[in-house]
Formats: sequence, C-alpha cells, structure tokens
Amino acid sequence: MRKQFLSVAVATGMAVFSGIASADIIGAEVHAGYWGQDVAGDFGVGSDVVNLENNLNLDGDDGHFVSVSVEHPVPLLPNVKVGYTNIKQSGNGTVGSFDGITGSTDSELDLTFVDLTAYYEVLDNIIDLDLGLTVRSLDSELTVSGGGMESVTEVKGALPMVYGAAAVNLPFTGVSAGAEANLVSYGGDSIVDGSAYVQYSISLLEVRGGYRMLDIDYEDDNAVLKMKNSGPFLSVGLDF
Repeated sequence: MRKQFLSVAVATGMAVFSGIASADIIGAEVHAGYWGQDVAGDFGVGSDVVNLENNLNLDGDDGHFVSVSVEHPVPLLPNVKVGYTNIKQSGNGTVGSFDGITGSTDSELDLTFVDLTAYYEVLDNIIDLDLGLTVRSLDSELTVSGGGMESVTEVKGALPMVYGAAAVNLPFTGVSAGAEANLVSYGGDSIVDGSAYVQYSISLLEVRGGYRMLDIDYEDDNAVLKMKNSGPFLSVGLDF
C-alpha cells in the first residue's frame, strides 16, 4: 500500500511539474553581445577638462554587454532584468594642459555600468511592450599619461531611469524588430541609452543585430563626464 501511495505521489508530482513547465509560468532570457562604437565628449575635474576625441584621440576599442531577464505570472510583482555594459577605449593624443600633463599622451577610458530594472509586461502578442524603472550604477575612470606623469580621474554615481521596450513579431517567421531605451534627466544630469534592432529566433536561440546610442551628461561634485557613444551591435541569446 505504501509503495502504491509513493508511486501515485511521484506520478502526480511529475504531472504537476510537467504542467507547470508547459504553462511557461517562469521565463528567462539571456543575451550577450559586442558593441562597436565611436566616442566623442569631455571628461575632467574642475578646470582640467579634456576632449576625448580631439585631444586624446580615443577610439572605441571594446564594448561588451550582458543582460538577464526573468518573467513570472505573479500579479502586481514586477519582472526583473539585470544588465552589464563595459566600454574600454584607448588612444594617443596631445593636450595643451591637463592635470599638469602637457604634450603627447597615452590615454585609456574604462566605463562600466550595471542596471537593475523592474518592469511590467503591458503587451505580449504580435506587439510586445514593457515599461518600468531602472537604477543604473555608473563607474568611469580616465587615465592619462605623458611626460613621466599620470593622471587618474574617476566619475561614479547611481541614477534612477525610466525603462521602455517594444517589439513587433512577424508571425510564423521567427523575425522581430524592436527598440529599447533607458533615460533620465534630473538636476542637470541626463543619460539616454537607446537601441533599435532586428532579431531572428529559432527554437531557444536568438540572434540580434542593431544600432545603439549612449549619451551621458553627468557631474559628480566637480568631476564632469559628457560623452556620446554610438555604433552597431550584435548579440546572441537564449529564451527559455
């Protein structure tokens, strides 16, 4: 009798688990990609501000990003998305005067930000629409070397941002087109981070290509970061 009860319990549990899985109660999406960008703008502290493009001749050497989204059917509880972007740029330039450095320079800019987004799925059909809020942690460091001297300038901070994403799915093709944006303008600081893309999906695999633009106007005490990055990107992901 006990063995029969255990068999029934196991069978029932497997049936319930199978039903939950097929109902897609919890879904997850993971994307990782490469972003090639051009850079322009200013970086500095106080009166020591340098132009990233004209003075330092920085080039968008490297840009990588990863995002993970988790969606669920619990009412009123938002879905969650975590994003990570790292941009590294280097160049050889010339400055008149920057933090005691003059003449030829070797420079490197390392910009990292981490996003935590809470959002709601407003539409989920041929047209997808997500709306929510993002908290972005920004960490940037500019190193300038020349004449036996080295200057390291950091700008860090955290900003709340409005989040929105929309996509149009072409039925029976696996093809979709969409756009995504995080933005804020508050107290003289502003960040606009937006992208547009075309995606092809087959089974769990997603391949996405598009164009991304990042515009930062941010001040931390007397440090200044005004930068524009833009360029094409390519990512590969899985949709569970």
